[in-house]
Amino acid sequence: MWKWIGVLTACMTLGCVKTSTVVESPPTANVQAQAIPTVTSAADVQSNLGKVVRATVSVGEQRAKLGDMVRGKDFSFFCLGHPLPDEVLGTTITVEGKMMVRKTGAVQSPDGSWSQGTAPGQKDLVMEGCKVVK
Repeated sequence: MWKWIGVLTACMTLGCVKTSTVVESPPTANVQAQAIPTVTSAADVQSNLGKVVRATVSVGEQRAKLGDMVRGKDFSFFCLGHPLPDEVLGTTITVEGKMMVRKTGAVQSPDGSWSQGTAPGQKDLVMEGCKVVK
């Protein structure tokens, strides 16, 4: 161990170790965050499936089985995750989350019983991680 300390000391003293003059600057504060697309129509929804999006929607007065149902101009979807706050029921809000099509149909078990869900084979438009944007 003492041998390595001696070698290191000798190199530092004699200039074996070069120091770098390159200084990395921190990222600038002006870097733009990646813009989140806003969906306003069914066509926008289709082109943004699988992506995090924002949508300004009307919230129903009652909660649905799968999640809160919200409606845009010509599309509607279930907000999955946490229920929307009670105070937004019956209002228009902007939500953000990942737009997906999910099979939500009920499934029949081998014993003949049915799981929770909508009609068998049903696919629904959903927003995963749906949250209100303020």
